[in-house]
Amino acid sequence: MRRIITIILLVFTVILNAQDNSEKAKEWLNTLNSDKIITEYYNNYKNKILKGTHLVFDDYDLDITDTTTLKAYKEALNKNFKFYIQEAKDRTLLIYSNYDMERLDKFINLAKSEPDFNKVLVETNFAKILEIIIEEHSEYIVHDIPFIVRNIKALSQPLRLRLIIDNDTIANISKTDLNLVLVTTNQKYKQIQILNRETSVIEVPKDLKYEEMEYVILTYNNEQYPFFENHYENLPKELRAVMNEEVKELHNPLAKSCFENLLYWEIRIDNDPNTNPDYELIKRPGDNNKGLISFKTRSTSFGRIN
Repeated sequence: MRRIITIILLVFTVILNAQDNSEKAKEWLNTLNSDKIITEYYNNYKNKILKGTHLVFDDYDLDITDTTTLKAYKEALNKNFKFYIQEAKDRTLLIYSNYDMERLDKFINLAKSEPDFNKVLVETNFAKILEIIIEEHSEYIVHDIPFIVRNIKALSQPLRLRLIIDNDTIANISKTDLNLVLVTTNQKYKQIQILNRETSVIEVPKDLKYEEMEYVILTYNNEQYPFFENHYENLPKELRAVMNEEVKELHNPLAKSCFENLLYWEIRIDNDPNTNPDYELIKRPGDNNKGLISFKTRSTSFGRIN
C-alpha cells in the first residue's frame, strides 16, 4: 500500500513540476517578448514572398491584374503564415518548459540586465531554437506555394478528367466509350451524366448539394464499374470511431473540395494490371484480373476488369 501511495505522490510531483516549469517558461518568453519577435520575423518573411508575387504568377500563368486571383493568393499565404507563427510560439514554449527553473530564472535576469539584445538571444538558445523551427517551416513554405496556386487555378478553371489508358494520356475522350454517371439521393437528379466527353470537363448542376452525392458509375467497354460507393462504411471501424465531421470530409472522395479545389480527376486504365504501380498493394490471393481501373479524386479507389 505504501508503495502505491509513493508512486502516486511521485506522479503528482512530476505533473506539478512540469506545470511550474511551463509557467516559468511563459514568464521567460514574456520577458523576452518572444511573441513579437516571432511574429515580426515571419511577417517579414511573408512580405519578401509577396514582393515576388509577379514572378510566381508568371511561372504559373496567372493573371496578376485579376484582383480576385491576387486576393485569393494573399489570403492563402496569410492563413498559412498564421499557422506557422502559432506553431513556432507553441514549440518554443514546449522546448523551454523542459528547462529547469533555475536556468529559466537566469534567462529572465539576463534579459532584464543585459543591454546587448543579440547576446541575450544567443546565450539563452532562443536564436538557435527559432532558427531550427524556421528552417523546417521554410521547407514547408516552398511546397505551399504550388499547392496554393493549384487551388486558385481550380477556383477559376473547370474541373477536368485526365484519362490514361495503358500509360498513354488520352487527349480526346470522345474517341473512347468512357462515361461517368453520378448517382444521388436527389429526386431531380437520381442519375446524371457529369462528364462532357468533348471537352473532358466534369460538371454538376448548381442546385445539387454535395451531401446528396452517393457514388459514380464509370462505363467502359460496355461494362459498368461503381466507384466510391459506401466510401465511409468501407473505412476501418477503428478509424470511423474517432472521425469527426472535418475528418470525414477529408476522406470523402466526392466532397465539395474534390470538385472546387482540384484541377483534375484522374482515371487510369491498365489492361495489364501488373503495369499499375498500386496493383501489388491491393492484389488479393488468387486474383486473375484482366485489367485494373484506378479512379482518383483526392483519394483513390480501384475497380477490377475481369
